[in-house]
Amino acid sequence: MNGKAGFTLVELLIAMALSLVVFGIASQLMQSSSQFSQLSIANSSGIRDAQMAANVIADDVRRAVSIGNPGTLIDLGSAATGAPGAIGNNLLVLTSSAVVGGRCTTPFEFTAYYFVLRSALASADEWTRPVSDANNGSQRVLVQYSACADKTDTTATLTNGQVRLTTDFLGQGSFTYAGLNSRRVTLNLQAAKSIRGRTVSGAPIALTVFARNIN
Repeated sequence: MNGKAGFTLVELLIAMALSLVVFGIASQLMQSSSQFSQLSIANSSGIRDAQMAANVIADDVRRAVSIGNPGTLIDLGSAATGAPGAIGNNLLVLTSSAVVGGRCTTPFEFTAYYFVLRSALASADEWTRPVSDANNGSQRVLVQYSACADKTDTTATLTNGQVRLTTDFLGQGSFTYAGLNSRRVTLNLQAAKSIRGRTVSGAPIALTVFARNIN
């Protein structure tokens, strides 16, 4: 008898089944690799942005001539959406000498940094509203409010106020004071972002800064 070359139906079905298994494994690997890449990019980007924000705040603390005492009540006005009503872990208030030739004609410049939930800024104006992301409403934003001031304490008259987002997608953030009338502030930041049901967090950043212009 002469044998005929070729595959039987059973062999073809087995080959097809094996191909589907291999394809499924390859697809899962590609999906896992893509998700890992997204998480890695988000992590590195978040850490970089948080570090840059920490450096900006550190520079402002160093040149401050006064630091608001924790527990002091303060109203930053309607422009500062979501701002706390008292200085403390979520609100840092600084006053520094106005820059010569800068936007302020007053002797001093007032700067406040505060943490607020992303979801709390959903109704803010387009300049202070973070990019919409339903998966990250519980993450936080660090906001800067700056204005011109006629004196250094919290009763100063503030004019020409401006609000801007300093950094986005923070899981944790706080200001810690050494005590009342302190020259030292410790800033704690940690980037965090939820992607496809997983939250990736960056390494915590802790930075202690001294105000050089406070005796």
